[in-house]
Amino acid sequence: MSAPFTFTKEAIRRIPAMRKTGATLRQIAEAIGCSRTTLSEHVFNLGSLRRRFKKEEERTMVAMRKRGCTLQEIAIALDCSENVVRRRVRKLGPVTLLNGRSRRPWRLVPNRSRAQVVALRKRGYTYEKIANQLGLAPCTVRTIVMRGGRPPVGKRFYNGEKTPDDKIARIIALRRTGSSYAHIAGVTGVSPATVGKILRKNGFPGRIQLLRLAGPRGSRVRGICRVGACGVRHYGSGFCWYHEAQYRQGRIDKNGKLLPTTCKDCGKTFPRSPQRLR
Repeated sequence: MSAPFTFTKEAIRRIPAMRKTGATLRQIAEAIGCSRTTLSEHVFNLGSLRRRFKKEEERTMVAMRKRGCTLQEIAIALDCSENVVRRRVRKLGPVTLLNGRSRRPWRLVPNRSRAQVVALRKRGYTYEKIANQLGLAPCTVRTIVMRGGRPPVGKRFYNGEKTPDDKIARIIALRRTGSSYAHIAGVTGVSPATVGKILRKNGFPGRIQLLRLAGPRGSRVRGICRVGACGVRHYGSGFCWYHEAQYRQGRIDKNGKLLPTTCKDCGKTFPRSPQRLR
């Protein structure tokens, strides 16, 4: 068993002085040569490093929030973090006229700002400090750092408009001729995800590449799994990937019918095999 740590007079004098300069418990413990637990067990009256806001600053928070300012703008004005502002605003109660503020439009971060974000991150700056210095959101800074400063790929944003009926009819007609999702999306100007939703809603199966769908609402034709009501393209053996696994496990026969699990004569359970009856 190791002997307990003893604080010298120099250490007792040095601990409050380091705390006044803003040092954390970890930094003080490393400088003294003990652990944080040993440091916290001894009563040194170190206090907390949390900033204490004056009433005037709290009134400024509420006033700026009522005007529609974001948490980041308030944090920059008061020289603190967004989390501190969020906690103080919640503690002060609900703020009126907050739901009526207009939402800012999405804007692309310039390449010059992206390079500055990467450079500051390499120098050891935190996401929050970089955001306050460049006027960005911390989540945006983190995304830029994770992508290495590269600009994002062009995205399709939902504009809230419903797909017209004539465009839906054209999507169905193109799918019946065997067009893929990517080709339909390029011709009609609709995203591939929306194309898939429209086709599934009108009775078509999932992604079947270049499949000639004949008949009303994508009826079963040559090339689809032999199991009834499946509607998925097979992989050469007559089954789709799911029913192919079922066939190899001995659950169905070559026609897609369920196989018995017990013998017809004695009633005993036998191991799975595609050729089993007795």
